[in-house]
Amino acid sequence: MYLKIVPTFILLLFLFLSLLFVYLYYYHGKPKVRGNIDMDKVDVLSKEYIANGNIDQEKLFSKKNMNTLIQKENLILLNDFLKRKYIKYYIDCGTLLGAIRENNLIDGDTDADIMVSEDGFLKIRENLNELENIGFIAFRINDDVENWFGLSILRKGEYIDVYRTSDIKFELSLYYFLDSYFYIPKYYKEYLSDLYGENWMIPDPNGKGNGTWELGMLNYKKKYNIPPPIQLS
Repeated sequence: MYLKIVPTFILLLFLFLSLLFVYLYYYHGKPKVRGNIDMDKVDVLSKEYIANGNIDQEKLFSKKNMNTLIQKENLILLNDFLKRKYIKYYIDCGTLLGAIRENNLIDGDTDADIMVSEDGFLKIRENLNELENIGFIAFRINDDVENWFGLSILRKGEYIDVYRTSDIKFELSLYYFLDSYFYIPKYYKEYLSDLYGENWMIPDPNGKGNGTWELGMLNYKKKYNIPPPIQLS
């Protein structure tokens, strides 16, 4: 009798633990996608870009210039958050170019950019509530691991794009920028040459440099292990 009960008990215990694991993963462990925006947490400057509880992306992305003073605040807040969570990252694209070439954000740029590892992106997803508590609104959240775009965050009418790669395999260093220390690629000259062309130090009135982001991105993605974005029909 006893020998018959033990296997049944073990089976029931196994089923219980399996169900408990599924519950904890899907309701507590799995990153959750935010629904409509809580307007009580939205700052005044961001409200003009929100319609029907969602970001009005067409209006936001049609802005010509960003407010560099507000974006400086945003980057410092995000920098502190990433370091506090031990998330591996570096400033990227036009933000990196501005830091190195002008020691400032580039006049005429529309947003700021950072790159994180896939593990770092998951940590951000798991801690979106903390970003909300310091004033950010997360949107364009992309959980597709084949897409190198991660999400955007908005605060006081200015947004930051967060890109991701499977892992950051090259060496980083701290760089003093906007009255704080941010991580950048240690060999940033080679990095920016891959991204913007060899003449990236020469500003172009029509863009960020004589090399173009679109052309440079081909070498950039291949060299730095960034999967291509999915083409939406």
